[in-house]
Amino acid sequence: DGTHTHTCTVCGYAETAKHTFGTCTDNKDGTHTHTCKYCNFAETLDHSYGDYVKNADGTHSRTCKDCGSVETAAHNFTAYTAGTDGKHTHTCKDCGFAESASHNFGSYTDNKDGTHTRTCKDCSFAEVTDHTYGTKYTITKDSHSLTCTKCGHVETVSHNFGACTDNKDGTHSCVCADCRYVKTATHNFGKYVKKDGVYVRTCADCGLTERLRGDVSPDGKLDVLDIIKLQQFLLGKTGTGVTVEAADMNGDGVIDIFDLALLKRAVLAQ
Repeated sequence: DGTHTHTCTVCGYAETAKHTFGTCTDNKDGTHTHTCKYCNFAETLDHSYGDYVKNADGTHSRTCKDCGSVETAAHNFTAYTAGTDGKHTHTCKDCGFAESASHNFGSYTDNKDGTHTRTCKDCSFAEVTDHTYGTKYTITKDSHSLTCTKCGHVETVSHNFGACTDNKDGTHSCVCADCRYVKTATHNFGKYVKKDGVYVRTCADCGLTERLRGDVSPDGKLDVLDIIKLQQFLLGKTGTGVTVEAADMNGDGVIDIFDLALLKRAVLAQ
């Protein structure tokens, strides 16, 4: 009952009192022992620890109030909680120490909607962001592709061609505004139509307008009438109304017998 008794050897009087314990001694097993100074009664008790105190090395310690024994242990953290600052925090259940750290993200996963997701391995926070494309295009004649530098998603789109430019050689070129791929093609002429008294055709891609060469009549076709009219012009007959633009079959800027020969060949080839 926490007392001891001593009896008078003369009269037999018995006196009971509480033990008078000395200093506690740590038993290194989670207990300590103190001994009564008068009766040598030894009492063993569990340590009576105070609150944990955080240490600088990732541990915390608590001290027994009775024997001074110090117990040191690693923090007993809760699960991580994600914050809004790119970090997550967990708190020691024993000492209350809160530790924050940057997310420990895994690999990105393509979401197939223009975004990708990566998840923190520690707190499961999922971060969704737009793809981050590199600058080097993979180019084909019909399309170009860019690859996301983070998840590897390949985005393929058709070329974004601007207006075509006439190359002065029967072709035109169009440049993709994104990857700078150059597409060169022959002119895409429509039918000859009468405009301002002459027959012309227009390229649907570059807008180049071209007159029907040799149509000196002009009636929208190459025939014997054009040959006769050009012959008359070369013979110096007046009133034929032949122009260089119409009669210059070889494009050298003058009207001569070579143009007549080319016109005859064109008429016969029809």
